[in-house]
Amino acid sequence: MTVGGRVGALWIGGLEPYMDETFLQNAVNMMGESGVVSIKVMTNKFTGEPAGYGFINFDSDQTAIIAMHRMGGKIIPNSNPPVRFKLNHNSTRLAPGEIDTSIWVGDLTPEVDDFALYRYFTTRYGTVRCAKVVLDESGFSKGYGFVRFGSEAEQQHALGSMTGEMGLGSKPIKVSMANQKNRVENGGGLSPPPGGMSSWGGVSAWPAQPSTATSGWPGPGGNPPGAPPAAQHGGASWPGMGGVSSPGSGGSGAPAAASSPGPDYSAYHQYYQQQQQQQYAAAWSAWQAAQQQLNSQP
Repeated sequence: MTVGGRVGALWIGGLEPYMDETFLQNAVNMMGESGVVSIKVMTNKFTGEPAGYGFINFDSDQTAIIAMHRMGGKIIPNSNPPVRFKLNHNSTRLAPGEIDTSIWVGDLTPEVDDFALYRYFTTRYGTVRCAKVVLDESGFSKGYGFVRFGSEAEQQHALGSMTGEMGLGSKPIKVSMANQKNRVENGGGLSPPPGGMSSWGGVSAWPAQPSTATSGWPGPGGNPPGAPPAAQHGGASWPGMGGVSSPGSGGSGAPAAASSPGPDYSAYHQYYQQQQQQQYAAAWSAWQAAQQQLNSQP
């Protein structure tokens, strides 16, 4: 899937002001990634200050997706204090009305990261789109993660056949459905995804671009004042992973269905996805305009 016609674009967020294109290029090189075509850190068009996010462009979508899984959640080299890579590719997003074909994968041992989870399932299923191991605030695995498929048939096959399988870490894995658990807060209102993270696999796992103060994807004025620190500075964890529990496991992390009636999450989610697409297009248009201006200079 392309972004604004550009193949191989990865969004990167949570950037500190000192993290310019040269810094990011060196960091990506130190992580052993190749195939980088260009890097652009976006700026606030009113102030000229860094907007806290940018794009890393690779030579292909496949290279970009592999890099996203290899680097995602890892410490950015030479960041001080340590900051973790927050990366996203457009293919990880659900189109409005698209069914979320994610599964929960549990009993993951500590050495299993995003790339190991992604590689394990892609060797068995051809439509895997993305994989994410959920980390705690210190950056350590919580022992579970999520895998999203492009095919409902493959999702159902994985649900029926992958529990008890070996080869991912040192324990047999568990697999179950990834269902959104309604979280009713403030007298019945549904809390939006925190920290600018979009709902994926029933938890907040991927960066989003809604036109709210919690997003790392800017509107016309960049990241709005008052945005939470996680949105502005990209702390050392992926925020918003709470609020889920495992069926019959004493809260080990697997999402469960709502136990009581709550707000219509599907309507909210569809609206939220539409906002994501609009803001994504705006961010990409801003990048293209900046490139054209740069190329037109003598």
